[in-house]
Amino acid sequence: RHRQFGFLILKAFKNKKGLHGQLPGGKIDPTDASPAAGAARELFEETGIDLRDALDRLRPACFEDGTSVFKGRAFFELALTDDDACGARAPDSGDPFALDLSNEHVGYTFEYDPIVAANMISLHSGGKNQIAMLKLYGT
Repeated sequence: RHRQFGFLILKAFKNKKGLHGQLPGGKIDPTDASPAAGAARELFEETGIDLRDALDRLRPACFEDGTSVFKGRAFFELALTDDDACGARAPDSGDPFALDLSNEHVGYTFEYDPIVAANMISLHSGGKNQIAMLKLYGT
């Protein structure tokens, strides 16, 4: 989450879901040294933001049970800074924060309100990420 702009929401288009929002992330590869290393790799592949040598910036999220895992998925929090901007693609929200998006994404935006952001990702991952986000940031 960026202090000024809010949550980073990637946009993807799938035939069954249409245009929908996603959080950056994906599956852990066998070559990933840890869940954080996998999260950093996915973040880099999807956005160009490179934390592969700065894994300490990825803080494990903390759910009610004290873990960072929800429905078999590890969640991390990242305080984005202006220095993380990279690439030439501007967000649809117009904020001054350019990224280098992967081909699987058709755009991105920032949303400051956590409830609105959670609703934006409702179609992704069967709604699991939306529920996780509401548990972490909802009221």
